[in-house]
Amino acid sequence: MLRALWLQFLATVCHIWLWLLHTVHDHYCREQWRSGRAALSFELWRRR
Repeated sequence: MLRALWLQFLATVCHIWLWLLHTVHDHYCREQWRSGRAALSFELWRRR
């Protein structure tokens, strides 16, 4: 009984950890992409 609860707890922790990693990674990539796009548009605007 206790072992089943422990396994369920571990699975939940793993799930939350993976979700956190995914969310942080997604946010970071989006920020990088946005700043990269802003830099690119600035370059194009400056060259005009």
